[in-house]
Amino acid sequence: MLDAIRSISRVGTALAAVAADQTRARIGHFPTRATDIDPRWLEKGLAARFPGVRIRDHQLLDDHSGTTSRARIGLEYDCPGEADTPPETVFLKITPHAPIQRLFLATFGIGRNEVRFYRDIRPGLPVRAPDVYGICALPGDRQFVLLLEDLTRTGVLLASLGDRATLEQAEAVIDALASLHAAYWECDRFHADLAWVPSYEKRRHRDLPWERFITGQMCERALRRHGADFPPEFEQIARTCIDRRDHLERLWAEGSRTLVHGDCHLGNLFFEDARTGFFDWQICARAPGMRDVSYFMCNSLPEKLRQQHERALIERYLEALRGRDVPAPDMQGAWRQHRLFALYTWISAAFTIAGGEGMQPLEIGLAGVRRATRAAIDLESVACAQESR
Repeated sequence: MLDAIRSISRVGTALAAVAADQTRARIGHFPTRATDIDPRWLEKGLAARFPGVRIRDHQLLDDHSGTTSRARIGLEYDCPGEADTPPETVFLKITPHAPIQRLFLATFGIGRNEVRFYRDIRPGLPVRAPDVYGICALPGDRQFVLLLEDLTRTGVLLASLGDRATLEQAEAVIDALASLHAAYWECDRFHADLAWVPSYEKRRHRDLPWERFITGQMCERALRRHGADFPPEFEQIARTCIDRRDHLERLWAEGSRTLVHGDCHLGNLFFEDARTGFFDWQICARAPGMRDVSYFMCNSLPEKLRQQHERALIERYLEALRGRDVPAPDMQGAWRQHRLFALYTWISAAFTIAGGEGMQPLEIGLAGVRRATRAAIDLESVACAQESR
């Protein structure tokens, strides 16, 4: 009951913030749709990266909405400016216009996280991510427009949620994660300019009551609607994730921590020659690196490939960390983290199917839950959580 009351209060606060943002946007002529953006606004948005640029015309090439609104814009220039050659197209991420989606972003804070990622972290990131051309945001970073590299013009391989990774791709992802995690391993910046990055300590009192309530409700819904479609262990996994969430959160925070992507599945990755790139950094966090490794393997690997190669992939990850002089955990400790983070992956997958077709096609969502459930069973994740004190 207390969690429900706190959650209602949090939603009320988010509603007030969304209303205030709408007022500021209207008064300040801040764009809230891709169609609000004109050449003069684009010139201002690009000015820091491309000083002196003058745009003759622009064309809206693509426009759709999900967790954020996304658009591609083609640009024609009168003057390319005084520095780098400006892009022929840009990819825009915008706070969604639909009220329920705006409320979702404001309540979870995920839009704000991505704005701050591109502002504070992307410039020195050791792995590939979309280049950032401009960041425009109102105070609080809830109402924003990000001007990013259009990956569709670069020839990269973009996967989809329904795709599964090959072993070669998995190895490339593991190598990239090791590079990312090594660069921020117990980094002092988490106590300075990156103090905003979410962590267990920051979320424990502010966010966990809300997350415990909303994910608990969604896991219950997934259990009611789809429990009969899965093996008997499905209910035990669900009950553990619902009833022991605080215990799991403490376990997930144990050990050395680094910057994690947070939603490292194939649909948020791209491949460019031998390099792996990452986009959609909305739930980046400070956590053990195995959170990303386990999430990727449980989410994006075919079942048999994961079963055959997950130990070797973890060993590859640990070796890569040690090769960068990072005091990585031993295999036993990393394997325990993998077993525990399989439950984190399961919660994410269950949340998705509980949201229905509004989040992603049900067939894809159910396939994700099957992979996450099979992984949690194979790894005896519930027993690991029960044994850990």
